[in-house]
Amino acid sequence: MDGSYTQLDGMPTEQLPELPYFMSSVITDNGDLWMSTYSEGLWRYDGDTLQNHIVRYNGQAINLMSIYRDLYDRLWVTTAENGIFHHDGSDFVPFDLGSLLSISTLE
Repeated sequence: MDGSYTQLDGMPTEQLPELPYFMSSVITDNGDLWMSTYSEGLWRYDGDTLQNHIVRYNGQAINLMSIYRDLYDRLWVTTAENGIFHHDGSDFVPFDLGSLLSISTLE
């Protein structure tokens, strides 16, 4: 690699004046690349398509700090003002300690 970066196919540049600044990233066991931004949500690249995922709290888009993948391949997101969120299989939802007890992969 020559040290330069290029635009990925699928990035909706017509909707964004410039590429977002990615604050952190993880790769899941199935090879998906997840990237977090502060104010543009999460971006998931599956090798073919780049998709934007907005994390919401009480219906409002929120600012993110980082994304983390744990040993069970679960995704976690830290936010600037709204605590920790985790991926429930279809969406990112606020984390509460009671929900940890219902996650079946801990058995």
